[in-house]
Amino acid sequence: MRMIRLFGIVLLALVVLSGALYLVRLPIASWGMREAMSRAGLENPQATVTALTLNQVRIENLSVGPNGGEGLRLNRIESAYNWRELLTERMVERVAIGPGLVRLKIDDEGNIVLPGFRAGSGGNERDMPALPFQKLSLADVEVLVDAPDGGATGSISADYDFRSGGSATLDISSEQLKFAGYSFARSNTRFDLNLSDNGDISISGTFNSDLEFQGALASDIAIGFEAAGRSWREAVSGNYASLMGQGKIQTSAPNIDVQNAALFETLRTSTMEALLGGVVTGGAAEGAFDIALSNSVVEVSFSEPTHRLSLVTNKGTELTLSPQGSVPFLVHSDQSDIASFQFEISGSGVNAEGAVDAEYIDGNWRVIAPINIAAYDSPALALSGSLIDIEFQSTGADIRADLALKSGLKKLNIGRLTIDDTPFTGFFEIAANIDTQSAVIINKDECLAFARTHALLAEQDMEVHLNGVELCNKGGSLARLNWTDRISSTLNGELSAQDAKFRIGQTKAEGKPPIIQFDADYHIIEDVTRIIGDVAKGDMTLNNALDMSAVDGGFEFTLNETDMTIDAIVDRLLIEQHGDAPLVSPVIANATANIRGTNAKFDYVLSTPVGERLGTGTGTQDMQKASGQTVFSFEGLSFTPEGVQPNKLSPVLKGFVDAANGEMGGEMVFEWGPNGVTSAANFGFDNISFAGPTRAVTRTSGFNGAVALTNLMPVQTDGQQTVTVDVVDMDALKLVDGTITFDVPGNDTIIIPQAEFPWFGGVIGVYDAEASLTGEAKVPLRADNVDLQQIFEYVDVNGLSGEGVMNGVLPVVFEDGKARIEDGYFKSAGPGAIRYQGAAAEQAAAAGGNAKIAFDILRDLRYNSMEVRVNGALDGRLDFQMFFEGTGEVNMENAKGRVPVKYTISLDAALLELLQQANLSRSFQLQIERGLQNVE
Repeated sequence: MRMIRLFGIVLLALVVLSGALYLVRLPIASWGMREAMSRAGLENPQATVTALTLNQVRIENLSVGPNGGEGLRLNRIESAYNWRELLTERMVERVAIGPGLVRLKIDDEGNIVLPGFRAGSGGNERDMPALPFQKLSLADVEVLVDAPDGGATGSISADYDFRSGGSATLDISSEQLKFAGYSFARSNTRFDLNLSDNGDISISGTFNSDLEFQGALASDIAIGFEAAGRSWREAVSGNYASLMGQGKIQTSAPNIDVQNAALFETLRTSTMEALLGGVVTGGAAEGAFDIALSNSVVEVSFSEPTHRLSLVTNKGTELTLSPQGSVPFLVHSDQSDIASFQFEISGSGVNAEGAVDAEYIDGNWRVIAPINIAAYDSPALALSGSLIDIEFQSTGADIRADLALKSGLKKLNIGRLTIDDTPFTGFFEIAANIDTQSAVIINKDECLAFARTHALLAEQDMEVHLNGVELCNKGGSLARLNWTDRISSTLNGELSAQDAKFRIGQTKAEGKPPIIQFDADYHIIEDVTRIIGDVAKGDMTLNNALDMSAVDGGFEFTLNETDMTIDAIVDRLLIEQHGDAPLVSPVIANATANIRGTNAKFDYVLSTPVGERLGTGTGTQDMQKASGQTVFSFEGLSFTPEGVQPNKLSPVLKGFVDAANGEMGGEMVFEWGPNGVTSAANFGFDNISFAGPTRAVTRTSGFNGAVALTNLMPVQTDGQQTVTVDVVDMDALKLVDGTITFDVPGNDTIIIPQAEFPWFGGVIGVYDAEASLTGEAKVPLRADNVDLQQIFEYVDVNGLSGEGVMNGVLPVVFEDGKARIEDGYFKSAGPGAIRYQGAAAEQAAAAGGNAKIAFDILRDLRYNSMEVRVNGALDGRLDFQMFFEGTGEVNMENAKGRVPVKYTISLDAALLELLQQANLSRSFQLQIERGLQNVE
């Protein structure tokens, strides 16, 4: 419309100037016309008036614009007029133009100008003046179009009569024409206009071309249009708002190639698959529109019979636009542009539909779009049952949007990370800016809830299952997007879940995961994901062996096309052995770790839950094979009553070893893999003292030596080990300066080649014994060459003495932290003697009778054999059966003589009490009196 207006003003200026210069005639008229055109803003005007009367003028060789690049060059213009009407109404009767040339120029920004003519640009088309002629004919007028690269040529012809109507034709073709980033090739354009004498107007035309824009190529574009309307006379008289009519446009682009499109250069293959359902390299478009013009309002609707516009990609996906009921597709007026349509996307693996209502007023948009994705399945993204409700508005470059999303996310590939089985519902607010090409996403419900999710990183053989997931805002926003040359997105939030299963290779963990506060960013060009975060709380089990909880630490995660790295710092982690009967008590770890691909390295410090340092360790882990090792070292570990205790480190020692003092050092080595765990250790004991073992032993002191283990689960020593013990204190009985040699073969037994203590002139010990470590253990305690005289000296009963040598075996059974003797005995190794001449004997002599005889015999009992049988608990009551056979001296009727005697004595007493001197001396007389069987 602007070019029509421009051309009309040029013609008006020419004919008015021609008539006004009538009086000055030809030479002066030519000069005056050039001057007048120059003052009117025409550049380098040239014209010659060759005929001039009161009724007509002929102008030849008219040109406007720079030499060789004139915008207008007309060989002849003839005009017929009534000079009075010309001067008063500025109207001529007839204008005939031709032959000639009209040159249009398109600049780099796509603006169309007529070189040499600057006046009349801009303005509102509704204010266009009436045409200044009643009749017009154009013949043999060439049209040239100059562009930054290439151009077009054509012709324009017209035959117009205000009273009877007329027609006009514009025909232009081009081999190549480029401007504003658009490139047209093999273009042909034809425009036909017909004006009927009854005021009707009809328009038809075609456009055929190849179009390239930002690397996308559409070949064989075909656009055909036709329209019919009324009131063309009112329009040419200046009232263009009165135009009314209907038309139709048919479009077709059967061959669209986008494989080199600049739009897709920033999108990697995986991202294109996620967004578009595959690597789209081309497609086709087709559609038809009905156009209605009334009161300067243009309505565009989808045409019968299909009522749609379709775009089909080479992947077989079709995008169809169709009307929403009877509402037009587009309504354009001076005040606004309104669009309304439904769309459907269908094809292999995709089925989605929705509606769009958009309004554009004063440079601002308002859009409402509900979308239903019934199914979508591509190598990068799969959805089912997803609902999206979008409402946004723009103010200049700023866009504000509300987004309600119910997602049936089945699969999403982000780089090498795959997320699947993640249904969720969320409500978001989006703030975007077109100029900065960025957006901020806020979770309107503070937290986004996921019933479950599963993530897989196949190259690292890593996967995560989460249930009851919440993703909450952090710092006010949830995500930030950037689609400049370096497309990126950031996600900030707090992630928590009710339970989780985590696996890298054969390394597995499950339980309640820690709460993660994180900042993540993804750069699509580099295909790099980075996550920095803090972790807290949690309670998970690692490989069904270790429980890890109450974590407090941080990490940095990086994932690119080929590598995955994790760096972590753990300030505190509670580690416990998994199971109902742990062998090791809980410990606190602080550690540093890093993972490169599937290989992990870590360093750590272990302490008790109350903060007592135990030692340090290092380790490695092959996540893929679930294999690794760690070495834990401790030096100068001190046992104190109020500090570290063995029974606090291992619950199985409670009641067996208590109240320890001393120091120990050494290291433990653990190696693990799919086939299980192996371990080894070296312990050094420095003057260890403790209560026990068991309640039968008051205290063991001076435990020293080194022990090498080739396995800890079950315990296995590196061959025979030897330790020394200064004292085994059982209150009334002490074992000192002992040496213990043992071997634990790893089958839950202990082999004791020799464990020996000096004892009353002889030795007491265990020899070539084997006992269970898990259930009941039976240890044969053997005594050899025990000097009876030293025993009597130790118990120190007044008046009791004797001599002889004893040997015996005391089978000690250990069970549930207690010890008992089963079928133990002592036997004399040859004859000996027992003598008792204490206060009890004197009292018995005064009493007379059998008591006197019994104690007379004990004054010098010379036995040939003696045996003591022992049964009972060491921390309870013992049953003693004592048998004596020999001779004793008896005074009868003032005569002395030795007589053969046999004693059988039963003694039932608590061992620890019995060994006390006072109790022993008090009980001795009573037990002998009760136990006297016969005297011969």
